[in-house]
Amino acid sequence: MSVRILSTALALSAAAALCAVQPASVHAQAAPQGSNQAKPAAADQQFMKDLGEGNLAEVETGKLAQQKGSKEDVKAFGSMMVKDHTQALQELQALASRKDVQLPKEPNAKHAAAAKSLQAMNGDSFDKRYAAMAVSDHEETLALLKKVEQGAKDPDLRKYAADTTKVVSRHLEHAQKLAGKH
Repeated sequence: MSVRILSTALALSAAAALCAVQPASVHAQAAPQGSNQAKPAAADQQFMKDLGEGNLAEVETGKLAQQKGSKEDVKAFGSMMVKDHTQALQELQALASRKDVQLPKEPNAKHAAAAKSLQAMNGDSFDKRYAAMAVSDHEETLALLKKVEQGAKDPDLRKYAADTTKVVSRHLEHAQKLAGKH
């Protein structure tokens, strides 16, 4: 009987030791992909935040263009801004999440003030101002994307910038044509 108790005690001790080791190895295997990545450099985090604010602003003003634009081409451009910048924002949010970077939830003060000024306009004055803003905003965004593409340390952020540059270049060309009409 004492051998049986000793055997049971040894078996329980071995099981307890195995359980104590197992959670750490199981936890390490269950960690989400990318969670072991180092947080990006401060400059790269700021690039991500700036790009996030720009996308948020384009979505917001694009919605205004859909509502307040007096011409069909302005409304169509606004619709394209909402669609494309929502997609770009979602891609950036996924990247930021993998890198443990918190993006802004709303546009910065400059963009918020611009949207507020647009909100107060109607008709042709809205169309002209929106088109002019679209040109200047996309010029600024394109410059930022090129800076990120060349200067970011994080390779995933550089790839995001390169991919997004193509879309923003197309937006800028479209905005310039739109501004030339209005």
